[in-house]
Amino acid sequence: MTLVTLVGSIAMTTPAQAAPEPTPPSRNEVTVREAAMVLDCSSLSSSAAKYAVEHDICTKDGRAVDRAQEGVNIQDERVGRCGTARLYLYNAGQGHAGFHYGYSSSLGAVAGHHLYIKWANHDESTTGNWMDSSWPWSSTYAAYNAPFTGSGYVTSGMSGDVNLVWGGGCTIVNPTSSTTVSW
Repeated sequence: MTLVTLVGSIAMTTPAQAAPEPTPPSRNEVTVREAAMVLDCSSLSSSAAKYAVEHDICTKDGRAVDRAQEGVNIQDERVGRCGTARLYLYNAGQGHAGFHYGYSSSLGAVAGHHLYIKWANHDESTTGNWMDSSWPWSSTYAAYNAPFTGSGYVTSGMSGDVNLVWGGGCTIVNPTSSTTVSW
C-alpha cells in the first residue's frame, strides 16, 4: 500500500461549504489530504480588523499581508495564513473506517469550530456524515471517529469553519482521504 499526499486549497466563504463527493483514485492507495485555512481580511469586524492590522496579519485596506514563507513546503503541503486542516482515513477492520481529522491554527486560539465530515462507500453504495462542533480554546484540534461503513472502497471529505478568539474566521475547504475497508 502506498501513501499519497495531495495538495488542497482554501477559500474564505460563509456559511461553510459542504464537502463534495470525493472521487476514487486507485483502490491500492491510501490518500491523505491536508488543506490550508485562509483568513479573509476584507470581511472582519472592526475590532478583529484592528487586531489583524496590529499583529501584521492584514493591511488597513483589507488585504492579507504577503509572506514569502507561505505556499508549498517540501512535503507538498499547502499552508495558509490561518493554518492547516487534516483528514486521514484508514481501514479499522470489521467494516469500520477510522477517521483522524483536525486542524492547526497559525493565527492563535480557536474559540469554536464547525466541521462537517462526509463519507461514501463506492462498493456498497452507502454514505454517511457527521458534524463536529465544539469550543476548543486552543490553536490545535484532533479528533477520531470509526463509523461502520461496510467493507469496500471508502472516500471521505471534510469542510467547515473556525472562529478565532480575537474575532477572525477561517474556512476549511475539502481535505479528502480514501482507503479500502475490510472485515
